Amino acid sequence: MGSPRRSSSVVTTPFLVRHVLLAAVACAAQLPAQAARLGKQSVLGSISPVSRDCRRAAPGRELRTTAIKEFVSLRDSVAHRLIGVGIDASRRPRFLDAMISEYQGRRHETESVTIFFSETGKIVRGERRAFTTGTPASRSDDRRGALFNGDSAAAADLARAVLRRCLG
Repeated sequence: MGSPRRSSSVVTTPFLVRHVLLAAVACAAQLPAQAARLGKQSVLGSISPVSRDCRRAAPGRELRTTAIKEFVSLRDSVAHRLIGVGIDASRRPRFLDAMISEYQGRRHETESVTIFFSETGKIVRGERRAFTTGTPASRSDDRRGALFNGDSAAAADLARAVLRRCLG
């Protein structure tokens, strides 16, 4: 006895799965990508009480001649955020970079803030950025802009909070 013959009208599971996946990708590709929005996420918000994943690192060769003598970072896993603070020899914040992500199915929206401080703690310069990855996403949806009112105080508070949490 040989194996049973299949009729040409029988659809195999791999065939069906492949075509369903192709149809889903085609539909997702036709969805309009929503522009990333500055200020949507609390990138400069307070640190989650349970976040304790701190790291310390020396700056790279190109930064050794600047005021930044050490980098301290904290991963806030509750808020899906990574915060980095560059400090000078007196442990004053001179640089803050915070990035937070929000996941919506296969689409990720990320917002970041980069700020440089003077030795007195005043903001020298800074910017906000927002971008999307995943599906649907488009580079043309990325946004860049100036800091918001209130970012100065929030950034200084966040930098100090990271240093308290990570350096004691």
